[in-house]
Amino acid sequence: MHQRIGCAPGLSGIGEFFSTVLTLGLPTWLTGRLHLGAGTYAVVLAAMGIGRWWATC
Repeated sequence: MHQRIGCAPGLSGIGEFFSTVLTLGLPTWLTGRLHLGAGTYAVVLAAMGIGRWWATC
């Protein structure tokens, strides 16, 4: 197998890991840092989802 092709799955996995960490960690960090509740967590997640949807349109 070509070396570049062999690296692709590993890099993809690293990208997925950081994407998941940001998706779950950013709203948690914001709500904890600003001392806000679960409603704010939901709003941040919704805003991130809308942003991703908007970026792919």
